[in-house]
Amino acid sequence: MSSWIWNQSDLVRLAGHDQPMVRQWACERLDILYGKAGQEVLEKLLKDKDKEVLLEALNYLENYPDPKFRDMVLNAYETHAGAVAGRCALVLGRFKDERLISAYERKIKTKTIDSDERIWVTDSLGELATDSSRNILRGLLSGITEETDPYLIDILIRSLLKAKVEIATPLALYARFYRKMPMEILYPFTVACGSWYSLEDLEREEKKRLLGKSLPPVLSETVTYLKDKGFTSLAKDLQQAFSKKDYRQVIEKSWQWAEKRVEDKGDRSGENLLLQSDLPPGINFRVLRAFKEFLAKGPEDSFKGVATAALIILARFLELENLWGLKIEEIDRQSLFPILFEDRDTVPLDTALIERILAEYEPPAIFNHCLEQLKDHPESYGTERTLRLLGKLTDPRAIPILLALLAEEGNDDFQDESVDALAQIGRPLVDYLEQNFDQLNLDQLSEILFVLRDIPEEKTADFILLHWDQLWSINKDDLLDALEGIGSRRFIGPLRKELREGEWRDEEVFYLLCRLHGVNDVLLAQIEKNMIAKKKEEEKRVQTLRGKDLMALRQNTVNVELKCRGCGKPYLYEVENIYFPPGQKGEPVIADKIVCKNCRAINQYEITVKGELAITSHMILTAALIEEERLKPGEARSSLPMLV
Repeated sequence: MSSWIWNQSDLVRLAGHDQPMVRQWACERLDILYGKAGQEVLEKLLKDKDKEVLLEALNYLENYPDPKFRDMVLNAYETHAGAVAGRCALVLGRFKDERLISAYERKIKTKTIDSDERIWVTDSLGELATDSSRNILRGLLSGITEETDPYLIDILIRSLLKAKVEIATPLALYARFYRKMPMEILYPFTVACGSWYSLEDLEREEKKRLLGKSLPPVLSETVTYLKDKGFTSLAKDLQQAFSKKDYRQVIEKSWQWAEKRVEDKGDRSGENLLLQSDLPPGINFRVLRAFKEFLAKGPEDSFKGVATAALIILARFLELENLWGLKIEEIDRQSLFPILFEDRDTVPLDTALIERILAEYEPPAIFNHCLEQLKDHPESYGTERTLRLLGKLTDPRAIPILLALLAEEGNDDFQDESVDALAQIGRPLVDYLEQNFDQLNLDQLSEILFVLRDIPEEKTADFILLHWDQLWSINKDDLLDALEGIGSRRFIGPLRKELREGEWRDEEVFYLLCRLHGVNDVLLAQIEKNMIAKKKEEEKRVQTLRGKDLMALRQNTVNVELKCRGCGKPYLYEVENIYFPPGQKGEPVIADKIVCKNCRAINQYEITVKGELAITSHMILTAALIEEERLKPGEARSSLPMLV
């Protein structure tokens, strides 16, 4: 780390800078680059008056919790509102600080709490998990109506489960409202039990043929999963029960299987651990038991939703079978790798598994185990944990393997873990990139910018400056993020030459770099005015979104990113006339004259992915306004033949 541009003392110094943007940057860099060792800045930043700086400091504290900061966080909660107060509440909940409750109640009485803060506090009460917090959560549950925001219901039920409130309590809510919003209430149960299905997935009713029987897609996929895992008899029985609409049998059989599998293990202490846990697979066991008990008192016509949730929760429970009641310190050495590399979802217990492997095995042996796993089971969900373990080793031999994963389309979690692992390798990665730059494809080069952001060495700056134009053309936004994270003074000159009117992100990074290094450029005053105007505009749009006034959101122009075919550089252009040729498929046509901000080429451009998203968002908003009859088709400058 001695070769890094920013040492710990530099960042601590910048955390006291007069510019909030610099303080926020210094806090984020200390968190990423120095971890718990840089926490000394929190003494200062948790008192910061700037909202964004304080949020960054709270994020740091969430990553590296330290109870000595509890009083400061409580004070921040009492003196702030909105997102800041909400994040403070979450930290206090995780610290098990019951003073949160009295502070929350004072805010309720004085009406100094908004809806955003209420949601955060609801989550925090689940983390707190005391008798007082459980009572408040029960009271919030009793206030639910058919008009309540489904998001609030989701947070509240998950908090009840975290706080270990008897599961019959939220199920009583389901019994009240199952006709109007069945899956909105059951969805949080599935998420808490490790499901990755969205609410929309659970609500989808389109039928899909499966062995002559029709099931909703989510059930069809789950039944197929059980078969693939060897639970053929169970899958067949559940499929038949669903086909006969015998939802009671589905619920009963789901619980019976869970109970029997645990009994077959013959470990009562393991069962007790399952019953006490608020994480998968323990929460799954408790929820399935509660679903079975619901059969005795719930309305008969409400069982369909519960049966759907039960099947999904059972599948996740069986997926994690080898983790039931597992005690890391008692696992025999030979079982560590097989358990970590299982084809299953990642759970918090895996962090302890990785630490035990690092303690038990020499790095070369771990590296070989990882290579074998990646070679033999590349599609396994165990790959995510394999990559995480590789990152801990920081072995340069992993670089080609990790870069190859960046070139593949598929699991985003695999790519995220590859990025993290490459960043931990550090300088050897930059050496490798210098020698193999021409062999990397566009996807790899774009992803590698995320990695370089967290390798703040002058050698990294050398690499970026050498390939500046090509990297700018490939993905300007990611390059700017890398420039910001590395923070080299040498980026100021080249970036100044790139500044163009309307390119607010370029200006923002230039401004930050100048402030970091004390460079007083004549452009800074105007850039600062532009940044203030941009922030006010964003705040206005947020308020408009909260008011749900679609008409106020619409503008007659759209900021569209276009990439010049001549110089290869992308820029934002304010476009007024966009249309889709009738009867044709493909890109939209922009009727405005576009002059490249760099090389002045006229109408020589392609629409970037970012540009397409901007156009699509504009078109969807316009279509919604026309449907509401608040806008006539002829009044829309950007017409809508795309919808025909």
